[in-house]
This record gives sequence, C-alpha cells and structure tokens, in this order.
Amino acid sequence: MRPMSHSRARHAVAALCGLACLVPATLATASAAAPTAAAPPSATAVSAKLERGSVRWGEHVRISGRVTGGNARQLVALQFQARGTTAWKTLTRAHTKRHRYAFSRVLPGRGAVRVALGDGIAQAVRAETAAAGTSSLSAVRGVKVRSAIGLRTLSTSVALGDRALVRGQVLPHRAGRLVVLQRHTSKGWRNVVRTRSGRKGAFRISWRPGGAGSLRIVTGGDAVAAGTTRSAGRVRVIRFRGAVASRYDDYGGPLACSNGTLGYGQLGVAHKTLPCGTKVTIRYRGHTVVAPVIDRGPYVGGREFDLTGATARALGFNGVGTIQVAY
Repeated sequence: MRPMSHSRARHAVAALCGLACLVPATLATASAAAPTAAAPPSATAVSAKLERGSVRWGEHVRISGRVTGGNARQLVALQFQARGTTAWKTLTRAHTKRHRYAFSRVLPGRGAVRVALGDGIAQAVRAETAAAGTSSLSAVRGVKVRSAIGLRTLSTSVALGDRALVRGQVLPHRAGRLVVLQRHTSKGWRNVVRTRSGRKGAFRISWRPGGAGSLRIVTGGDAVAAGTTRSAGRVRVIRFRGAVASRYDDYGGPLACSNGTLGYGQLGVAHKTLPCGTKVTIRYRGHTVVAPVIDRGPYVGGREFDLTGATARALGFNGVGTIQVAY
C-alpha cells in the first residue's frame, strides 16, 4: 500500500473537521425547529354544599358551590338520581358567576344530587377523563324527602261517647299509604287507629276517644318519599250535664263582669257563682256554642243559666228549657 502524500493528508483532515462542526449545528437547528410541548390544562374541580339533607315533600332543596379552574362563567347542571336506581337525570342548568353557582329546586322524590360541569352527563364524563387531576362532577349528596301531611278537619273536642274525627291528605298523592293516629299517654305514644290512604292520598279517621291527650299522625314511607309525623292537636272529652236555662234580652243593661252593657250580638251567659270569663260549652238539639260568663243571674228559682239573645239564637233556643253544659 502506497503511503498518502502530505497534501492529500492535509485535505482529509480538513474535511473531517468540517463534518464535525456541521453535526452540532444541524442538531441545534433541528432543536430550534421542533414545536414546544403544550402546557397541561389547569385542573378543574366542582364543589357542592347542600343546605339541608332532609326536606318535606314540596320544599326546595338548595345546593351551592364553586368551580375552580377554567373560565369564571361556565355551564353547570344539577343532576338527580332516584333512590334504588343508577341513572342520573338533569333537572336544571345554570351558568356560574365568578366561578360560583346556586340551585334551588323541588326534587321528584328521595335520592341523591350532584352538580356536573357542562351540559349533560356525557360531556361531564368526557371532561372528567380528558386530563389527569381534572374533575367535572361534584361529590354525591344524599337527600331524604319526607312525606307531607295536610289536615283538613279536626273535630277532637267531643262529648263522652261521641266520635272524634280527623281528616287529611298525605303528599305525594299515593293510595295505600299507611296512616296511623297516635295518642300520647303516661306510657308514651300509643296507636289509636291504623288505616290506609285512599285516592289522591286522602284519609279519614273516626273513633271514640277513651281519654284526653295529644294526638299525632304518623305515615309510612316508600321509594318516593320517606314517612313523616305531624301533630294533630289534642283530643278533649267533654262530660256534659243537664241544666235548666232561660233567655234574657236586656240589651243596653249593665254587665256584672265588666263596665260594659249587653249588646245584641254578644255571646255570653249569666251564672250566680262561676268566675267571670269561664268558658261554658253548651249543647242544645245538635247545636254547640262556647260562651263566656259575662253576668250574674238568673234569680228565678230552678234556673241555673241565663243565655244572651245571641247565644240563644245560635242554639235555636227559646224561652226556658234544659240544655247540656260543660266547663
């Protein structure tokens, strides 16, 4: 092999040096031309605060919160999941204001609520899985919706042996709901009557009270609404007795129990010894009136009460006769 000449060797060295200089320059150019990786999107989170976790049927559920990340104005949806189901339903939508939102809504029953970022469930789920650290659904909040009881009739002050009556309606309107009337005794609450709601949730309870005491209505629950309890006042058993009474129409005459005079439309009775203001319940031929003691009398032998003209007219009473009284 013939040795390389001095001139040729010098050219080879120069070529190698040029190649070595070219490689870093090429790498630098390629690095400059490569696009910069996009910054990860800011994390999104939806908070939700439930004002009350238990409401009566027809009452509003209020839920509010904040959406962190993203724009100050974003679409959010209030979603509901009925008890015993897995599907979520969008009830209403709103836009955040300065990242905050608030919903007030009557729920269709008991179950759970949550707030989703975006218009609907599918979009919220897609957004949730789009980037790590991003959540487009709030925590799930359970809501207990209790039945409501409307009372229409309370005839609970009755004569001994008569029947008391409680009528009402259970909401939501569902037939077959258990309705229990209870009375409070020295041993606690005791069941008096058990029945079932009829059409549109209506119920009617009639019974002969065995004694006085506080009353309440207790209803059973179902998948839509839980059971509830409502006070129904007090039952009062009135023990009447017979008394001979007369009517007096001394209009404009002075009253012994006050500085006033007897008026034409004034309910009241006169009695010799009962304290002024005592409430006297009077029954006569199916009519009942409660009148206070406002005067003294009568002063005719054998008579216990004098009835003012207004009291007598309300009872359909004329002249002298026997009435039933309790006080």
